[in-house]
Amino acid sequence: MIVRLFFLTAIAAAFAFSDAPAVAGEADVIAARADRVSDGVYRISATIRHADTGWEHYADAFEVLGPDGKVLVS
Repeated sequence: MIVRLFFLTAIAAAFAFSDAPAVAGEADVIAARADRVSDGVYRISATIRHADTGWEHYADAFEVLGPDGKVLVS
């Protein structure tokens, strides 16, 4: 349970957009989930919201951060 709570509270996303990243704006994580697959292995999923639409704007990076901001996996 503690590990699950750690991962649920540690999930954050950083997204880069292929078309004009300086103009693309922020992406918000509106839901996140960590499911334990096996000992030390987790499946992470997230739902994001972003104002831009279309094929030119997509998430091509995802990072899971620890509570200290350290990247656990990308």
